[in-house]
Amino acid sequence: MQEKISIIIPIFNAEKYLERCIKSVLNQTYKNFEAILVDDGSTDNSCLICDNYALKDKRLKIIHKKNGGVSSARNIGVENSEGKYIVFIDADDFIDTDCLETFINYSQYDFVMCGFKEYIQDDEKKEICHKLYIANNNEQTKNIALQKEYIDFISFPWMKMLKTSIIKNNNIVFNEKIDYAEDTCFILEYLAKCNNAIIIEKPLYNYSIVNGSLSRKYIKDIRQKLKNIIVTLRQNKYTLKALQTHIFRNVKTEIFNERWTKYKNFKKICIELKQIIKENQIKFEILYADKKSIFISICLKFKLYKILYYCLRIKGKSKKLGI
Repeated sequence: MQEKISIIIPIFNAEKYLERCIKSVLNQTYKNFEAILVDDGSTDNSCLICDNYALKDKRLKIIHKKNGGVSSARNIGVENSEGKYIVFIDADDFIDTDCLETFINYSQYDFVMCGFKEYIQDDEKKEICHKLYIANNNEQTKNIALQKEYIDFISFPWMKMLKTSIIKNNNIVFNEKIDYAEDTCFILEYLAKCNNAIIIEKPLYNYSIVNGSLSRKYIKDIRQKLKNIIVTLRQNKYTLKALQTHIFRNVKTEIFNERWTKYKNFKKICIELKQIIKENQIKFEILYADKKSIFISICLKFKLYKILYYCLRIKGKSKKLGI
């Protein structure tokens, strides 16, 4: 007997890409699924598109709600799910036709993650494939959060198949009170409850970067960003190394962000990041994972903010010029 998969799609003003997303779901070679489309108070034609497709296929369930954010939409989708497994898809993305069939072939694992293809304004930019990784116990599964090749991708709820029972039995939800890292916290908490996992090499998910995408929005409070992740790591008994790895990953992300056009603002964020590192008792030497990390660590440790700033500015200009 084929087990049912619940596909949860949070939707807000996604009329331009929504049909592509829905069609990719309906075209799956694996047929036993329900697609829960949660319209989070859209003001465009998204709700009409959802309703029209629901009339054509009974596997589509439509939930219309007041705008409450993507976490709220995902949580409502989970609450109304009936499948044994859950797959999240963003409304501006789409999946390959064999995505669900490939996932279900690995249903013996608590956590299944695939690769993805990245699209910028509809043009395919690059393909992200992961090395095969199999975890056979809880510690190995939690160790995924430490792996350099996976750490940037476990944070997203999409391109994964999760077990509904683990989510519901452990009351794992997307925190609706925070506006950054709620998806990272969700996945870290989920991994902490898994007994095994597999990461497959095949890119089955298609990730679109479009104007207004949630992942492109600027969140001001860097301290709150990291606090959310740190609390989740500690509550779920992740190792000190995992804590250090995730903190510095976010430090690097902030340092290399192109929005720091003024040195005054850049220096301010460097001081803030250094304070976070100090508060969590991280030794700079531990952060020497690669050349980029070594450079950032030395500049932060010895307050060489101006050198770091101008090196990044030169790097940014060279990138734009294609040098």
